[in-house]
Amino acid sequence: MQINMLEKSMNALKSIDLKMIKKNSKLIVLCMLFLALIIVSFLVPSNKETKVDEVVALSSTEQYQVNMEKKLENILSSIDGVGECSVAITLQKSECKIFAKDSYEDERENKYEYVILSKNDGSDDGLVVSVVLPEIRGVAVVCEGGDSSVIVSDITKMCMSLFDIEASKVSVSKMK
Repeated sequence: MQINMLEKSMNALKSIDLKMIKKNSKLIVLCMLFLALIIVSFLVPSNKETKVDEVVALSSTEQYQVNMEKKLENILSSIDGVGECSVAITLQKSECKIFAKDSYEDERENKYEYVILSKNDGSDDGLVVSVVLPEIRGVAVVCEGGDSSVIVSDITKMCMSLFDIEASKVSVSKMK
């Protein structure tokens, strides 16, 4: 695009009559300087700071936690009187993967080996049969309606029933 502009400018300058150049030499010099500034402005990188979104890879446990927090925020904010809310969930431990085993009998003993899958890239992985998600250890909720005992009770009951945790594991506070 920049080269096309330069070529067009050069072609336009060639077609100008020499007599006209002599009469308007100051104007032509100014036009050429202006064109040079435009070209230079395209070629010189700007000093503007470009923001690059950092992509942070979350582990599946962290992703599970973030998803649960967002879902709970959506549910709680839809309760009458709660208003805007922010949720933090703590987990007991990370997820646990259960791998497939192949069992066999060897000289009157039962033995087993894990089932290993070979990938096309040459790496090996165990065959995952199931994944046990981490248990919720506690929930903290900060909301606009956190000063009402009725709202606090509703939020606590909701968290207890959703996550099968005790009331002492749920904290509700009023948002600033």
